[in-house]
Amino acid sequence: MKLTRVATSSLLVITVSLSGCAVFRSNDLPEVETLPGPAASAPKPRAGYEFSSAVNMGNKNPAHENLRAKQEIEFAEVLRESGYFAAVEKGNGKDVNISVELVEKGNPAAIAAAVVTGLSLYTIPSWATVELEATCRVTAADGRTHEYKMKDSATLVQWLPMMVVFPFKSFSEMEDLRKNLYRTLIVRMQADGILPKPGQAARTSSIFIHVEAPAV
Repeated sequence: MKLTRVATSSLLVITVSLSGCAVFRSNDLPEVETLPGPAASAPKPRAGYEFSSAVNMGNKNPAHENLRAKQEIEFAEVLRESGYFAAVEKGNGKDVNISVELVEKGNPAAIAAAVVTGLSLYTIPSWATVELEATCRVTAADGRTHEYKMKDSATLVQWLPMMVVFPFKSFSEMEDLRKNLYRTLIVRMQADGILPKPGQAARTSSIFIHVEAPAV
């Protein structure tokens, strides 16, 4: 009987933990919902990339490999789905070389608050803000260099009433936030003439890109 009560209580905590929260994006960057492709005749460079990510909770450390790998897949997917590259492959030596570091910053004090929320079975609310910051340097083969800095954030609210909100504001909001950073990068490259604007032919067929992000 005691074991059953313990198991039941543990299941309740797990269930509440998974549903008693919601993620709200700050939308510091305008939402780039779609990326219309270039003209059919526009030359498409081959892109090679290197991707790394870190977490800064008072001290900057490499992100867990599983998280880094997921984020890398997201980045490559945005480039491939944009329609502006003939191929997107890991490694350098292509027409376009991209090096990316994504850093997530948070307040370590939020961890203690989250513990209190969990112990109260989510009757005591808590929240934590995650900031994403990316500093990007883009250099074309003709020597043109452009630097970009992009920031956005989201807040995780942990509280029992969030069970109603969670289906609409789930953890997928963080993935959408990261992908919007990458789409924004492409839009800014278009604005600077590094990539063609939608429906236009490219000005140059050879580009070098270097992307970095300081210290979610």
